[in-house]
Amino acid sequence: MVPKNVLFLSLYLSHIRKKIMSNRIALWILVAVAPVFAFAQQPVGMCGTSIEDQAIIKQRMMENRAYYESHNLPRTGAKKYIPVRYHLYAKADGTGRLAPRACFENLCAINKLYADQEIEFYIKDIKFTNNEAVYNDPSSTVSASILAATAGGTNRNAINIFVASKANGAVPGVLAFYSPSGDYIVSDFRYVNSNGTTLAHEIGHFFSLAHTFYGWECGDFSVNAPPVQACYNILVEYVDRTKLYTNGKLHCNISADGFCDTPADYNLGFGWSGGCSWSGTVKDRDGAALDPDERNMMSYFLNCLATFSGEQKAAIDKDYNSVQRAFLRTPAYLEKPEVTDAVNYIAPVKSEIASGYDKVKFDWDPVPNATAYLFEVAELANFVTGLNYYIVRGTDTTLTNLKASKKYYWRVFPYNPNSFCNTTTTQTFSTPSFKVANHDLPEEVKSAQVLYSDSQDYLSIELSEYKKAQIQILNVHGQLISQKEVELGIGQNLTELNIQVPGLYFYSIKSGAEYLASGKYLKK
Repeated sequence: MVPKNVLFLSLYLSHIRKKIMSNRIALWILVAVAPVFAFAQQPVGMCGTSIEDQAIIKQRMMENRAYYESHNLPRTGAKKYIPVRYHLYAKADGTGRLAPRACFENLCAINKLYADQEIEFYIKDIKFTNNEAVYNDPSSTVSASILAATAGGTNRNAINIFVASKANGAVPGVLAFYSPSGDYIVSDFRYVNSNGTTLAHEIGHFFSLAHTFYGWECGDFSVNAPPVQACYNILVEYVDRTKLYTNGKLHCNISADGFCDTPADYNLGFGWSGGCSWSGTVKDRDGAALDPDERNMMSYFLNCLATFSGEQKAAIDKDYNSVQRAFLRTPAYLEKPEVTDAVNYIAPVKSEIASGYDKVKFDWDPVPNATAYLFEVAELANFVTGLNYYIVRGTDTTLTNLKASKKYYWRVFPYNPNSFCNTTTTQTFSTPSFKVANHDLPEEVKSAQVLYSDSQDYLSIELSEYKKAQIQILNVHGQLISQKEVELGIGQNLTELNIQVPGLYFYSIKSGAEYLASGKYLKK
């Protein structure tokens, strides 16, 4: 026998589907508006989770509710670890991608918003994909097909969040949405940030929550004369939470979002500028004044989002434990110890000068409990301009794409899947104007080094064939100190280094257009 509330929802959804329009209706959502890298915290914007999709979401919530009326929820008392995978999209040439550090900041903030539910999201993976179509419009028919296929298969073991330059190319104001048909989330990359509320809201949709004002997202309805039904004949709430519907069920358990502990809300947060305390005079059809929950995560009160209601939390728990969400629970995740130690940088540190701009090796000590490291190098201390980033498993890496005569900043974030909220320090170094000699090419260079003695220092280079060459000595600022034309024979060749002022210098040996060797020289 089908439970009455499920039967009602099935009939209700069938009625809605008959009225689905060809274009998805954008809904207003609370998000953080900001430039691409310097995020402000003022929430405003649109969400692309359509009213049709919310009907599917609400139906799932009602089916879960009906199922657990006759079945027991697991009562382990243990924390629920939920995997999240970020897919960071870029243009075809790899440009425009969100830096992965933003994913750490975002999930750290989301975890704080879900902490009172014994939920902790962990990083299953961060994937990097170049696809012009998805990057420019992840909501297009072609892109939606790609994302649905990507979210399925081997990737159906986490909450998949696709991050692109925008969430909907046809509706610029859309900042994020959840697709119940593809079971994935899409976000404009500007809103994967340290605020967290945008994707915390979308994860609420993922776990079967509709908006607290569900039904008021479209249509030309007046809150001062509330109708019986709003968009798609969705029942409008009353303030009285004991009021019954004609089938004998609580009206608040059927109308709007289907929760009785989320107060009636006719989308009063949209456009509200009175802070986090509603003082309006809107009344329901019975004449009772509305008092919405300004802090509810699924409402639209700007700068106030912080909590879920008890019934919303119960719905999230039921959905998490449903058969449809088994892929989030299997295999069970084993928590790893926190990463707490600071990074001990080995080289380059303390504004050192690299041996050459074309090959710089970065080295640091292993950090306890870290399973990976996010390595970043940039031309400015804000780590935006000229940013290079890599996720590595070891404790060193070498870059060959840096610029000559440039100051750089670099840092390392050690992390593991459930520990990524730590901070780190930054090191600086500079590159010289010359390249590092390649000791494999040319093959005729057997060795090159500085030989020190009490009275005279020498530059030694050993060759297997005769070369005419030019030896240059530069200071730490890349300025030429001396230059000498030499003839280098087979075997060891010694050249006096007649530098009088103590300090750090760099030598460069070049034969025509070919670099033979380069390195550091410390004059004592």
